[in-house]
Amino acid sequence: MLDDIKKYSYSYENEKYMIEKLSQIIQIPSTMQNPELKREVLSVFLNFAKSEGYNVENDVYYGSVLLYGSNKQHLEIGILTHLDVVPVSRGWNYNPFTLTQYDKLLIGRGTLDDKGPAVIALTAMNYFLKNNINLPFSVRLFLGCEEEDGMSDIKNFLLTHSTPDFSFTPDNMFPVCGGENGVASIIITTDIGDDIVSFIGKTIVNSYTSYAKVILKRKPIILAEGSFVPSYIQIDENIIETINTDKVNTKIFDGIKILFEYLYNTDMVTGMSKKALEMVLKLYKNFNNDSTVWQC
Repeated sequence: MLDDIKKYSYSYENEKYMIEKLSQIIQIPSTMQNPELKREVLSVFLNFAKSEGYNVENDVYYGSVLLYGSNKQHLEIGILTHLDVVPVSRGWNYNPFTLTQYDKLLIGRGTLDDKGPAVIALTAMNYFLKNNINLPFSVRLFLGCEEEDGMSDIKNFLLTHSTPDFSFTPDNMFPVCGGENGVASIIITTDIGDDIVSFIGKTIVNSYTSYAKVILKRKPIILAEGSFVPSYIQIDENIIETINTDKVNTKIFDGIKILFEYLYNTDMVTGMSKKALEMVLKLYKNFNNDSTVWQC
């Protein structure tokens, strides 16, 4: 059987099948800020499985593909994958949402983490389904939609399902238990003076996208008629917010830094408030923004 599996794995038909399916789901920018697109990519993938004859489950938070075995003990193997992706940052030479083949490489957001592995897992399951091989256990291909933002998909799955007897993940190049180093959070506390009533800053998990809002003690008076205000700055009386206007998140958007720079450069705040902003902006300058997460 091992020789048959190897022959199946390296066949031209399977390579064509995987590239075709991967191309369809790569073009859906299912970033964690786009629930509609996450639902769309899940629906497209489940339709792949339905067309092969699998039983599928489609939940609000996740989907799964079932390959039933012939076992009497109801053992289940879980393959944990996900179809959501993080927003696109700098450095892409190709369209991240178009599958590109270059020098034996497949390039696109999610090819490695984790749309590509999901397609490979389905293709592997196809071998047993198409050859009518009854395994002594069932296989569940789990397709998460919240892996990049808190993993509520797993929590909701376990509300109505039992944990598989054995699970593994083909996520990226990590093993079942992966470790990361160089991750740090920095919390800065400072007096903000009389100009600022309150400030809220938030970074989204596993993303360069962030949001910030400041409430000033009084309405800014320096905004003369005709003054230029960037589209990502929203001003309502004494409330100023940074809003990501890039709907598919194709660029880094650091809302906290943007708001600090805007307040500082327009002299909307003075005294102690301005000194606090100056301190944080100097810290920004001394760190690599691509690897720094700010929590305020």
